[in-house]
Amino acid sequence: MPKNAVQPGGAQSPEATARIDRAYFVGFVSDLDSEHAIRGGLGPLLADNIDVRRGNIHTATTVLEQMPSPQVILVDISDEEDPIRALMDLSSVVEPDVKVLLIGDRQDIKFYRQVTRNLGVVEYLFKPITMELVARKFSVALDPASARAPLLGGRLVTVTGASGGAGATTIAANLGWYLSCIARRYTLIMDSNLQLGTMSTLLGVQSVSGLKTILESTYRIDDLFISRAAVEIQDRFYLLADDEALSPDFVYSKDSLTTILKFIERRYNHIIADTPLMLTALDNDILDRAHQRIVVFEPTVMSLKNTLRFLSVSQGPNQVLRPLLVLNKAGQPGGLSVQQVEMALGMAPDVVLPYMPKLINAAANLGELPASKSTPYRQGIAQIAHEVGAVALGHQSLKKRLSNFLETIRERFK
Repeated sequence: MPKNAVQPGGAQSPEATARIDRAYFVGFVSDLDSEHAIRGGLGPLLADNIDVRRGNIHTATTVLEQMPSPQVILVDISDEEDPIRALMDLSSVVEPDVKVLLIGDRQDIKFYRQVTRNLGVVEYLFKPITMELVARKFSVALDPASARAPLLGGRLVTVTGASGGAGATTIAANLGWYLSCIARRYTLIMDSNLQLGTMSTLLGVQSVSGLKTILESTYRIDDLFISRAAVEIQDRFYLLADDEALSPDFVYSKDSLTTILKFIERRYNHIIADTPLMLTALDNDILDRAHQRIVVFEPTVMSLKNTLRFLSVSQGPNQVLRPLLVLNKAGQPGGLSVQQVEMALGMAPDVVLPYMPKLINAAANLGELPASKSTPYRQGIAQIAHEVGAVALGHQSLKKRLSNFLETIRERFK
C-alpha cells in the first residue's frame, strides 16, 4: 500500500481533532437522491458539521487537493470504470488518518472486501441508499456508541396515522402491494386492530382471522401454523389480521409478540404493521420492536400537533432514525399548505402524497389499491418503498442491467 494510502477508521489523534482549519465531514455525491439520503441519515449525528457537495470521486480528488483534509470524507464511485485506481489517486491528496466512506453501484462482495480490507475504506454502500441505511451503517462507522442490534431477517415497519382518517391504513396496504408485486419482496401486512381493523376490506378479502389465535397460542407456533394463519393476497403478498367481535376477552402477553416475530421475520422480507393511533399494549410493543416507523398525517393543525408528539416518543432498540414523515392529502381544500406544514414541523415531510378523494374512496369500495390505478399516487408509494426497503426509484438501463449480470456471472465462475 502506498505511504499515503487511506487508512482504516479509528480514533482521531488529539492533534487532528484540535485543528480548527480541518472540517469534520465533507461528502461528494453524484445524484440528488443520494444527497438527500446522506443529509437525512447523518444530519442527526453531525448537525452543522455536514458538508455535502455534488460530484464524483474525481471531483473530490480535485477539491481535496486544494484544502485541508477533513476528518471524514464520503465519495461516490458510481459509473467509475476503475474505482480502485481512483481511490488510490484520492489517497495521495489526503492525510493518512482520514476516514473514507464510499457509495457506488458495484454490488459484488469481492469489491466490498477489497476496498474495506485492503484500501482501508471504513464502509461501502451500494445504491440505492436510504436515510435509514445511511444512519444504520455510516453512523456506526463514525460513532460506535450509536450502534444498534444487527438487522437480521425481515424488516418490521410500522405505519401510524397521526389523526383519524389520515390514510395510514390505505398507505400501508399500498406499500405492501408495491413491495411485493413491484419490487418482488416477500411482504406481510399485519393489522394489529383485532376488532375494528379495515385492512382486509381494503385488500378485497371478505373475512380474516388468525392473528388473535396465534397471539393466544404461542406454544403451538411453527412455520406451518404461521403460513396457515396468513392469507395470500397475491404472489409474495400476505395478510395477518383478525375480525373479532367487540369483546374485552383478549389477553395479550409481550412474549407472544416476540415469539411471532421470530418466525415471520425469517419468512418475509418486510412486515408492514398497520398500528392505530390509540395504542394498546400490543401496538406499543410493535412500535418498540420496529426497525422503522412511518407517521402519516394530514395538513391540519390537530394532525400536526399529534405528529410532533409522536416524534418525541423515544426510539426503540432497533431504530436509528426518527420516524419517516408522510404528508397525505396535500392540497386538501381548507388544509394547510406544504410550506405551512414545513414551518410547523421545522422540517420538510419526507414524502408528500396528493389529495385524491375520488380515487381513494372508489378504490376502497371496490377492494382495489390506488397505487395500481394512479401513476402519481404510485410514485408517492414508490418513494416510501425506497426509504423503507431500498427499492430503486428508477429502472436501470438495459446496458447497465446486462453489465451487472455479466459481472455476477464472471465472479461466480472465477
